[in-house]
Amino acid sequence: MKDPHRATTREVRKIHFAADLRMKDVPKVCGAGCSFCCHQLIRLDLAEAPGIERFILEELSEPVREQVRTGLRRWLAFFDANTPAEGVVEEADLAQVDARLVAERVPCPFLVDDCCAIYKVRPLVCRTYTVNDDPALCRETPNREGDPAGLAVHERARAELGRVTGVQGVRLLNYAVQEVLGLDHACKPVRLMLTPGERAGRAR
Repeated sequence: MKDPHRATTREVRKIHFAADLRMKDVPKVCGAGCSFCCHQLIRLDLAEAPGIERFILEELSEPVREQVRTGLRRWLAFFDANTPAEGVVEEADLAQVDARLVAERVPCPFLVDDCCAIYKVRPLVCRTYTVNDDPALCRETPNREGDPAGLAVHERARAELGRVTGVQGVRLLNYAVQEVLGLDHACKPVRLMLTPGERAGRAR
């Protein structure tokens, strides 16, 4: 049986590759082992989700998947405890929970042994978020504004994703992967209303 998402995943891979090439021309101080920015909300384009799901199923070892599940359960509990109990989670609520994630250093579930477990297929917003000044500042403010040049690469690539794949919209990364990781969490409804700057800014 053909995978209906295979063509979309293939196009996403091409767009990610092109964005990575553009990012090589963006000055940066980010490097391996620097993971301060991995303690905030991560949004991904819907077109990126199938590739991440396939990677989780086919390339992550079961021990790593179990570590991710443990982190995801912790993250979802934190998210639920710090957002309204009823109704739709609005953008203002997301800003507040993002601040709490940063303040309490709650990591992305995919941050395993201080490295990204899905680095190969990481979302576009992670690929294009970078800083070019003192990296020590990230220790104090992990969700600070990214370099404008990186944000420009992000906006261009997002437009290409929508145009080429025909898939529009954004979703919280941790909502998008909970089912493929075997969790059955009742996720709260979230309204994502983002301006261009917010899509690729510090509250990813």
